[in-house]
Amino acid sequence: MTPGTGTIPMAPGANPGADGLTVHDREAPSMNHFGEPALQEWVADARIEEAARRRRRLTSWNIHGGDDATFDGIVTDLAERGCDVTMTLTNGHRHRGAIVAIHGAWSILVTPRGGRLAVRKRAILAIDCSELLRSFGDRILFAPELNESKVAEGANPEFTPRSAEADDRVVIEWLVGPGGMLTLWSGLLMTHGELRSLSRDLAVVVSPEGVRYVPLAGVDEVIGSNRS
Repeated sequence: MTPGTGTIPMAPGANPGADGLTVHDREAPSMNHFGEPALQEWVADARIEEAARRRRRLTSWNIHGGDDATFDGIVTDLAERGCDVTMTLTNGHRHRGAIVAIHGAWSILVTPRGGRLAVRKRAILAIDCSELLRSFGDRILFAPELNESKVAEGANPEFTPRSAEADDRVVIEWLVGPGGMLTLWSGLLMTHGELRSLSRDLAVVVSPEGVRYVPLAGVDEVIGSNRS
């Protein structure tokens, strides 16, 4: 306090000017508003750093998924998610639909029109899917699989553990009712007609041209009427 004046002396630069601001107010950068350049720069840097971290995580995830992926895992993922896929086969056929069941080496598809067919794993050249999967097939999980006990009842496939045995007969019996019509593809050879009988390794098909005996081991594709 200045003697005789009753006032408190102010530090140099602390006296307000005509605009009410001191020298310190004019020199100190303000961070009170979002629009300030310093704050905008800080926000931009934070966004760039976060984007870089996301890219690093995605790269690590992709590498891990690619290393552990299996074809069976991919088919399992597609079946569980009900994804719309297109299968390209060794005989040149392309089938579009959703994988609704897996039985051993067979994948059961339902087409957009409701048709059902089975494709053996060895005949699949590629599977196209428009959806980006979070998994790269590095999991071995339960997928819809044909249950032999359900074939006799004509029921839809249910979630059951995958069996060790790929039973061709179970697949054909589920797709084709007694005396039903079916089409079998063994490579480029097509067999179409009425399923007269079916054993564990042989299908007997009757057509206007006669009777054909088809070993099931050579069949890669089965198209038939679904059991009701």
